[in-house]
Amino acid sequence: MTYQYEYQGCKGVKAIAEKFGINYSTLLKRLQRGFDIDQAVTMPRCAQVAQVKYEHKGQQGMRAISKLIEISEATLYGRLSEGMTLKEAIEMPKQKTGMSEEHRKANQIGIKKPDAMSSSWAAALGVQL
Repeated sequence: MTYQYEYQGCKGVKAIAEKFGINYSTLLKRLQRGFDIDQAVTMPRCAQVAQVKYEHKGQQGMRAISKLIEISEATLYGRLSEGMTLKEAIEMPKQKTGMSEEHRKANQIGIKKPDAMSSSWAAALGVQL
């Protein structure tokens, strides 16, 4: 069997990666990008540190900001994707969701207030008023 790469007595990319504690796919990608074997093995690990995109009142990151202003992350991301700036997205008032109090009370008549039920419904359900 012929090995395409040999480095300090190790033959093959997998053996080299294991001996030097490098992830096999990382070493393979470095070689595919054109690095020679010595560079690929000795290259320091590049930490992929995420940069903070958003900051508000000392809070960094979307999760921290959303907790601070008590709006869901999804809402903030949605507003930003619509083209708003972070300031506009934060200052926009929350939209009311759900039923209004008036509508909620109307729905409770037959359930929580059986005496307010019409007599025909009471008869159909076998409820004595």
